[in-house]
Amino acid sequence: MKAFIILSLIVISNIAIAQKTSDIPLAVRQAFARQYTDPKSIKWNVEKDNKYEASFTYHRAHMSAVYNADGSKVETETKIAIDNLPDAARKYAAAKGKITEAARIIKADGTTVYEAEVDGVDLLFDTAGKFLSQSKD
Repeated sequence: MKAFIILSLIVISNIAIAQKTSDIPLAVRQAFARQYTDPKSIKWNVEKDNKYEASFTYHRAHMSAVYNADGSKVETETKIAIDNLPDAARKYAAAKGKITEAARIIKADGTTVYEAEVDGVDLLFDTAGKFLSQSKD
């Protein structure tokens, strides 16, 4: 346990120094360090709704994780190949324009949704590919 705490503090210190995360709450940095050992290329962003997003590479996957200020995770997003979108989602999005990015999002409650970016707009779908909503990037 002591080794884990020391390792976590080293990771947190490296993140804080490398990414200048002085505006990221300690609880958020600790939660991130517990969940992701040895992430690469970490970049922190403070979102407008008082949430904190870490974008990083983990086991060769491009990901982001969003946290509340208390360190509770809101969601995790992993980039996927466009071909890995559910068929109905891919067809719906392609009818709207060119799909430039795709991702699988896992919400804190375990719900999975898929995201397709088309012309700067994020289209969200359930696991069956049913359209849920859209938001401007």
